[in-house]
This record gives sequence, C-alpha cells and structure tokens, in this order.
Amino acid sequence: MLLKTLAVLAVAATSVYAQLPDHTFFTSPVGEGIVYTGGSNQVFSWQKACTSGDSTSPTPSKTEVVLVNTYNPDGPFFLDYVMTIDCTKENGNEKWTVPERFADGKTNYALRIGLLPTPAYSGNFKIAKNRTPKHTIFTSPVGTGVSYRGGSKQVFSWKNACTAGDTTSPTPAKTQVHLVNANNPNAVFFVDTIATIDCRKKQGNVKWTVPKRFADGKTKYALKFDLVPNSVYSGIFKITKS
Repeated sequence: MLLKTLAVLAVAATSVYAQLPDHTFFTSPVGEGIVYTGGSNQVFSWQKACTSGDSTSPTPSKTEVVLVNTYNPDGPFFLDYVMTIDCTKENGNEKWTVPERFADGKTNYALRIGLLPTPAYSGNFKIAKNRTPKHTIFTSPVGTGVSYRGGSKQVFSWKNACTAGDTTSPTPAKTQVHLVNANNPNAVFFVDTIATIDCRKKQGNVKWTVPKRFADGKTKYALKFDLVPNSVYSGIFKITKS
C-alpha cells in the first residue's frame, strides 16, 4: 500500500513538473480579471533563470521588463519601460509603479520579459483611475446632520497636504480656514475666520471655538479651506444656542 501511494505521488510530481515552462515565466500577475489602480505600487514575480536571449546573448544576465498592450488581436505592442531585472536568478520579486496615464479601465495590459525568441508574458490586467482625492480634504466634520453648540470647543481635521493655492503660491505653506454660510449651495459666502493652518502637513487636527453669535439652530454652515482654485469644504452642520 505504501509503495502504491509513493508511486502515485511520484507520478503526480512528475506531471506537475512537466507542466512547468522550460523558460522564464511569470508567477504574478497571472490569470485574468486583475485590475490595478493607476499610480499604485505593485509586485511582479518570475521563476526560472533566463534560458533564451538574442543571438549575441543566449543566456543574458539582464533583460528588460516592459508594459504591453494586449488588446490588439495582431499581437501585443510596447507601451512603456518598467525596469531591468537580473534574470540569472532562479526566481525574483520586483516592485513597480503602475503608470497612471494608461488608466482607462478598459484596455488589456500585460508585462513582458524581453527575451528572444521566447518572450515571457504575465497575465492580463486592466488599469483603473485612482479615485482617491489628491487635494486637501476634510476628514471631520463630514456628512450632514451635525449640530454644534455655540461657544463649544470642537476639532476639525484634514488630510493631504495643500496642492493648490493662489497664483503666487501654488503650494502654500499656510492657509486660512473659514466658516461659511452653506444655506445656498450655489452661493456659499464667508461668515468668519476660524484658524490659520500649516497645510504642508499631510494631515492635522485643530481645535476651534464655535461662534455663539451664529447660533440660531437653523442656518447651515460649513468650514472651508481658502485654497484657489480648489476650495475645499467640510460637511454641513448647524449651530445651536448654548
């Protein structure tokens, strides 16, 4: 029984080994249905040292990895250089940055290890646009339905350093935070200055005192980062009487 089991395992191992390519191949990404976000950092990996190259280097020590468009039925074509790898190694993992300029969410792409006559291709993937805001945003207060008591101490917070400012300061070191009347979303207007912040920081929290004189419990207010042309607003809140 034991000999029979060992024989079965040996056959299975031989079968798996026989299925492995006899040249360099990707172990990641593989398959279909993969979506990367443009600008994100990813990892590709490969296995088996280079065994084919051009006529002057049948076993190259280095080779390029490139991004290719695989949507073309006539064959993949070059789009961008990714990096050069040392393919004398039996396996490897490399970090790479997915180019944002190809982020259409539709086109099929792949990575290619540039060996001749046998290039190695990864699995297909698409590149989606990065929906994360790149500009300064409020993380508190957010949403609607918030009420503050006039005269109370509160905290507002933000993330992402300033990336837009006036024409003389495209990346301002400081900017003001204003209280604005947001009853009319098409005509938000200034009410008061709350604080001046150092918006070079990637994130921050600032305490502020809610003005008592605007406590009617009805008017909608918001905080506003005074950035041009991309003014940034917090969530809506009302100010109630003490």
